[in-house]
Amino acid sequence: MYKRQTQPATTTAIAGATTGKEAETCSRWIAAAEGRAATQGWATTRHHRHPTRDVPVSLLDVGAAVFEFLERDVISAVAVVYVLDAKRLSLNDCFLVKYDRDHPGLETHVDGSEYSFSLPLNDGFSGGGTFFENLGSSVRPRVGEALVHPGDLRHGGAPVLQGVRYVLVGFLKYK
Repeated sequence: MYKRQTQPATTTAIAGATTGKEAETCSRWIAAAEGRAATQGWATTRHHRHPTRDVPVSLLDVGAAVFEFLERDVISAVAVVYVLDAKRLSLNDCFLVKYDRDHPGLETHVDGSEYSFSLPLNDGFSGGGTFFENLGSSVRPRVGEALVHPGDLRHGGAPVLQGVRYVLVGFLKYK
């Protein structure tokens, strides 16, 4: 059993987040998700209490590259932010979410994970971001920055008002 202290949301910049290379990488991940969704559809029932419209990263042809990036950059950053042993952190679930006028956001909830992250993959939309109940406002990191928070911190997907928002979301467990 673990003992968790509720800590505030922390935005952690991922190495190289503002380079053109990272933007190209994010665009490839979006294209892979849209390509798969064009033939297989977006999943809408994987998360029973708080359904998102998503594609599991494990089903994408770029999945291995995404997992490598997460292991190298995101999980290590979470370990630093929360002073954890990175070897004891592991990815429990990871998926690419699409928000637009048909699926604009997600109600306030807590995750079933010890730590969660969301990583915006694009710009060009209005609204969006992650709403935190304790802050009473939304946080909207730049493309390529991971927003990291304890899974028991109440949050939701702020509605997208115009355009399309893509987010890489992951749940982490600590052994």
